[in-house]
Amino acid sequence: LSVERLNDDEDYTVDNTAASALEFNTRAGWKVAKAKYAATHTDSVDNATVKANVREALSKPTKRKHYGRMQQNEEGGVTLIRCSVCCVWKLRDDFYEDAGTTCNACVSDRAKLYFTTWRGAFKGLVGSATHSCKTPTRAARGLVCEITFEDLVDMYREQCGACAHSDIDIPLTTNGDWKVSLEKRDVNIGYSRHTCCFIAQEFQGSDHP
Repeated sequence: LSVERLNDDEDYTVDNTAASALEFNTRAGWKVAKAKYAATHTDSVDNATVKANVREALSKPTKRKHYGRMQQNEEGGVTLIRCSVCCVWKLRDDFYEDAGTTCNACVSDRAKLYFTTWRGAFKGLVGSATHSCKTPTRAARGLVCEITFEDLVDMYREQCGACAHSDIDIPLTTNGDWKVSLEKRDVNIGYSRHTCCFIAQEFQGSDHP
């Protein structure tokens, strides 16, 4: 049994709370319509779409354009640098030291765009799993991350792009429903090819079906 807020933007009040099974009290959020869909859907993932997503993941990004030397300008005793991407003159503090002539905002936008690709998403999941195993409590328990990017691509292909628990299509999204998530089948061991599966984020909770 768990207490869930009906509207996550509001406080816990009598009118804004309801009792729910712990499995449905997850960060992704469950609504009645979503629960009904998960229980009754007959949709399947198009095989051609899965193949296209795999090709995208395995395709290495093209090399970034080489930009010219840094352009600087003095205004009122302040040094400004021209970003080679957005072409805006900005302060030195608006650039990372190792980012050359690309401003912080453009570096951030490029990273966000990368993680909206299947290649970026799989790389990000491997990075999150590796980081997770390095936390003091998990490292002390001997949990290690052995899963690789290639493992995730194979796993996605074998699951035909569907959630292991519900067969729901797990799209590449940052804000929508059924976002792809990596789950350990046994929380007492680390991440490996044979102990993990892809699920929709809605099923990623402290308890599992």
